Amino acid sequence: MPVLFVRSMIHRIAEPEKLYDTYFKLRHFDLSVASAPVVPERRYQKVLAPVSQNWAVRNLLEDERRKPSGATVWELYDAGNYHAIIEKTKSEVEITKRTYIKLKKLRNGLVDYFES
Repeated sequence: MPVLFVRSMIHRIAEPEKLYDTYFKLRHFDLSVASAPVVPERRYQKVLAPVSQNWAVRNLLEDERRKPSGATVWELYDAGNYHAIIEKTKSEVEITKRTYIKLKKLRNGLVDYFES
């Protein structure tokens, strides 16, 4: 968030006060934390701790694909492959949205954990 704040300041996206409110007063929702009560961590199942996105997706969405490291974006950027960055971002947003929807349905009792 600090990087986005500074970049927004440099590009004068909005007034500094508005940017501060936007980036630092928002309550962020972290799916790795929200998934913890539903998808226990593999090694220490009795400990309530955040889980990786890959682990949450594998268990909640039954999707075995692994999210590549975010560092690959720098390689794509250096290679000028901006379209691949756009596609990677779209894919990650979609999987995050699906995970959020599944967690919301579980919380609201609209779906059983073992229901596909």
